[in-house]
Amino acid sequence: MGLVKKIVIDAVLFDLGDTLLHFHADSPTEVVSVAGTHAYESMRASGISVPPLAKYLKILQRTFVIAYIRSRIFRREVQMVDTVARAHRKLGIHLDAEQTHDVVYGTLPTVEKLFHKDEQANSVVADLHEAGYKLGIVSNTWLPTSAVDDCLRDMGLLDYFPTRIYSSKVRVMKPSRRIYELALDHIGTSASRTLFIGDRVDNDVKGPASLGMKTVLVLHHRPEPRLKVRDSHVIKGLDELPPLLRSMRL
Repeated sequence: MGLVKKIVIDAVLFDLGDTLLHFHADSPTEVVSVAGTHAYESMRASGISVPPLAKYLKILQRTFVIAYIRSRIFRREVQMVDTVARAHRKLGIHLDAEQTHDVVYGTLPTVEKLFHKDEQANSVVADLHEAGYKLGIVSNTWLPTSAVDDCLRDMGLLDYFPTRIYSSKVRVMKPSRRIYELALDHIGTSASRTLFIGDRVDNDVKGPASLGMKTVLVLHHRPEPRLKVRDSHVIKGLDELPPLLRSMRL
């Protein structure tokens, strides 16, 4: 009988949305609406001349939709402050760069309330940390890095992830090879000794697998797709990840 080669995994990289965190909002435009309403009230309270709220939200949402579509075509992440500034120019709202920054960042605590962590996240991440795995996050997000970090901090997750690669900071997006390479460089492991877990086949399975990573697709109550990707696994929830990793070590 031949010996089964043991799989060595040194690091686990997590996707963020619909993996570690979930969203109360049904769509990105709902997030823009919530943040935009807060920004609007803040500007009006400061004495800044603004159009009616309905018009403000319409132009803001349209500007974000266009920016989002462009980001998917050119694989360059939406920049929240720049996009708000573009909408303000269309609306004739005259703010300098510092004022725009303050308006945008003032909305972030409201946006953070739209997130909630997966109920299994803390126990699973703590388990992996205790087992000695290096942990990191690779996420497509147009939110500023400070907003995502604050959210993770409030949920007790931030300190487990010294490696955090956000598309809003590095500009490249999954499934670009570059964003995974940045994560591997930062976390200090090779692709063959790294496992990537997420909820999307394109970004979290095919993308990392193209570099040689092992991958895990987490379903979270979604139907299981047909996967034809080498060294890929499917789990129903995060709680199945630690036993899967232990079985890979046998």
